[in-house]
Amino acid sequence: MEQAPFISVVIEAYNEAHAALAFHVETMEELGRQDFPLERVEVLLLGSSRQVEVWEGMRSRWGAFHDVRAVAIEEASGGHYWDLKNRGGQLARGEVVAFLDSDTTPEPGWLNALASAIQSGAEVVVGPSLYRHRWLGTRSIPLLAAGCVSWGFVLESLDSDGAARAGNLLSHNFAIRRELFLRIPFPEKLPRSYGSGMLFRRLTDGGVEPRYETAMQAAHAMTWRWWAGTRHFRGGWETYFRWQECDIDERDPFWAARPLREPCALAWRKARWAKGLWKRYSRAVGLPKRNAKRAAPLFMAVMVVALASETLGMYCALLAPRSMPRAARF
Repeated sequence: MEQAPFISVVIEAYNEAHAALAFHVETMEELGRQDFPLERVEVLLLGSSRQVEVWEGMRSRWGAFHDVRAVAIEEASGGHYWDLKNRGGQLARGEVVAFLDSDTTPEPGWLNALASAIQSGAEVVVGPSLYRHRWLGTRSIPLLAAGCVSWGFVLESLDSDGAARAGNLLSHNFAIRRELFLRIPFPEKLPRSYGSGMLFRRLTDGGVEPRYETAMQAAHAMTWRWWAGTRHFRGGWETYFRWQECDIDERDPFWAARPLREPCALAWRKARWAKGLWKRYSRAVGLPKRNAKRAAPLFMAVMVVALASETLGMYCALLAPRSMPRAARF
């Protein structure tokens, strides 16, 4: 029987420090419940010196892992989100580096799913991201609808036989061979959330095809206020910024000449693109077909709210660009 790969799980505490949605302890608890030999897992916790001091006091709880290393990286010396991810990959000792956020908890089969994909030849593995809420279960219909709207774009297609194709990746739920990550890391010094998309493009441009594993599921903490006011409002601002600064060649010149109408045009384009999204995502996360069909109107309602928030973010970026970076801080 082939030995399980040695995996380094990188958990940075940027979200814990800046968003306070959840704490790393919950993530560590769920890692400890994995259906995978934990002696083949090292965990790297990256954060401030104050956070490291707290982690060191909890070390006795985490003895089942091969090792748990707490690394202090101050923000002034490069402690931004993407820098922390890259530093974790550089410090990792495993042949595979798996990334979580401090507010993301993996499902019990998370490590097994990514390890199986790597052993079968994959170089990069991504999976479905869910939401978790203080009062709602991750499999509740409202959270699945919200998760589909926020994270469903990672799943480009899903065949009738269950074969999936990745269309992007999310930095809080993916794994990569370490030697590949050292060559193609996250873009540094990028205080925006689309660094994951830029890494995906770098990988595919280099001939790497990330694999989508439906069993590789992780749940990101949320509140509805954060979901509408930060996740999607910020997404709108960043969409507009990206079209203005990064994807200028892909920008429709007709709408570029009509900036006051462009945000609505982009929102309509996304609404059209989302056709079939709920069907793919609900199947990927294992929701019964009958339940998914009944929940389709709720998904549409949630999508409308998200698009309204994103459109507002785009207009704010257009009308008040100097104030937006702080309001939409990643």
